[in-house]
Amino acid sequence: MAKYDDLCLAFSRSRSEAIAYRQRSEGFLVCLLEGFEEYLGAPSERVQFLPPDADASNPGTMYSSLGAVQLGDDGWWIACLRLTLSVGPGVFPEAPLLFQFRVFAESSRFIVRLGTSHQTHAIPAQFEPDALIPIYDEAYTLATEYFTHGIERFLDEAAKSTKPRKIGFDVPKTA
Repeated sequence: MAKYDDLCLAFSRSRSEAIAYRQRSEGFLVCLLEGFEEYLGAPSERVQFLPPDADASNPGTMYSSLGAVQLGDDGWWIACLRLTLSVGPGVFPEAPLLFQFRVFAESSRFIVRLGTSHQTHAIPAQFEPDALIPIYDEAYTLATEYFTHGIERFLDEAAKSTKPRKIGFDVPKTA
């Protein structure tokens, strides 16, 4: 076999391994996103999958769970789930809540982080769906605490700031 043939074989194997790695990583993130959607029990029209760099100028763009998955520059696979919250059906205001899931795929496990959190979860490559529940619980707890302690956070930030703080809507001044 010529050296050229050896190189072609090495290229072919490398390409096959890269495709398998991508499919495995994307498949895990799709499972994570769709499992979290089910865990939340939110109406499907209140859930949207987004890539991390979704264009805010096109808020109506729809992505599938697979379409939301991207490989970041740091080697972590990233996808987001946006949940639209409201006080009740048809009651405004509504609040978008964004959950970012980051996954680093290794040969025997997946390392999962929520957004910029330093806490990680190691999930074996062969896992049962229940293994993802601690990740869902962490995301739910962080979101709940964010809203539960909103006024405290506002007051703490106001005490540290020299700028005036407001609660509610900012009404534009008329000339």
